[in-house]
Amino acid sequence: MMERSLPLWHELQEHAGTKLMHRTGGVNIERLCEKSGSAAGLSELRDLYARRGIEHEMMSAAELNARFPQVRLEHCCGVLLLLMCDAL
Repeated sequence: MMERSLPLWHELQEHAGTKLMHRTGGVNIERLCEKSGSAAGLSELRDLYARRGIEHEMMSAAELNARFPQVRLEHCCGVLLLLMCDAL
């Protein structure tokens, strides 16, 4: 849906003559499976981002905590960081 709506948002912003949206990133967090130690949902999302050419980064909770000290995740979480992109 974003792929189709984003050009329309850009068009509306140009027509309005003012900034209506800001480029931003995002963080997806999922509790790791106790048996496998993986986060299946994040893996699927990571694959989607890769197929679409969306810049992203997989990291552990400890890596996220170190990079963003204001965040304190439990170590039983997996993290998919969506880097700066045209996300609404």
